[in-house]
Amino acid sequence: MSTDSHELVEISEGKAKILVPKSERKSKGPGKIDAPVFYNPAMAHNRDISVIVLQAFVELRGRRVDVLDGMAASGVRGIRFCKEIEGDFSVTINDWSEESHSLIQKNIERSWCSNAVASNRDLNNLLGEKSFDYIDIDPFGTAVPFIDNAVRAVRHKGILAITTTDTATLCGSGALPCIRRYGAKPMQCDFMHEVGLRIFAGYVVRTAAKYDRAARPLLCYADGHYMRCYFEILDGAKRADALLLEMGYAHLNMETRARKISSVSSCRKPWKSAGPLWIGKMFDAEFLETISEPREMMEKKDVARLFSIWKEEADAPPLYYTTAELSSVFRVDPPPVLELIDKLRSNGFFASKTHFSPMGVKTDAPLEKIGKILRQKPNRNQA
Repeated sequence: MSTDSHELVEISEGKAKILVPKSERKSKGPGKIDAPVFYNPAMAHNRDISVIVLQAFVELRGRRVDVLDGMAASGVRGIRFCKEIEGDFSVTINDWSEESHSLIQKNIERSWCSNAVASNRDLNNLLGEKSFDYIDIDPFGTAVPFIDNAVRAVRHKGILAITTTDTATLCGSGALPCIRRYGAKPMQCDFMHEVGLRIFAGYVVRTAAKYDRAARPLLCYADGHYMRCYFEILDGAKRADALLLEMGYAHLNMETRARKISSVSSCRKPWKSAGPLWIGKMFDAEFLETISEPREMMEKKDVARLFSIWKEEADAPPLYYTTAELSSVFRVDPPPVLELIDKLRSNGFFASKTHFSPMGVKTDAPLEKIGKILRQKPNRNQA
């Protein structure tokens, strides 16, 4: 099945208008590849964020930026970069598939993208031969096979943007696949999506460190069927060592449901552990401020809402509670999230929403304190 024999239709995403093979796929999520070249409209939000990040990076870099869209499929991400980002940059839009390469060339030509070039290479071979300031890798499945070469191919102070869609593995559907693939033990629990994301981020940090490079997390998030991380890549063994000190383990008390992080694993009952994983910050607050300055893309409500939560969550401690879990533990009606956050803050604790769950709360309050706050009766004498 090739694009020549498959009906092509024009789709619009952002400011790009590209040709893609007609697909019968209607469901959201990872879906199935039912056309010679894959295009997933459910990942448009992922690409929205990448446009915002790259625009800010081009502005901050102050010189020509070489960009690689490593697994481009239809080329929509690279085309969007060309159509929506202002500044001095070039984009290599690559895919190993000949059908994809042919379609990418068509889309570059019809979009008049003079600063883009189509490439038809195995990604690992390309990464082994060339370096770039910004590399974007968005595979169908795990990103593990490309991470070693990717962390070496990003130039000093460049950005690696990488997606993985094997969320079931990272969230603990089976311990052995995660151990085999990421060298880390997962955990099925209420906060498993954060554990999975931290395992993924930690794997990239550890992989970069092997080559005396530091992969500093700038923005890491989970959204539906995928996880996405942006790293600043820096040269130097000392920088890599400093990040390795922020590797550790997540722990859950199976009796009380309390949770904690530490630099070492614990196998003592009733505690259950996951890791090794990244226990440092998932968001760089200064970077978030820079990339969320007034921009056209930030006018999209879903994008603005997500950035608002990320900013609130940037200084939050690791691991979160859901109101459903807390209500079950303390046998109270589940409180509204914002109400619980207000009560925690009024009692002197840090508290914020989390992008991992609309019912999630991040706080530095000990579990027993949360219980006392939940059981507090309203003061009827208050106005």
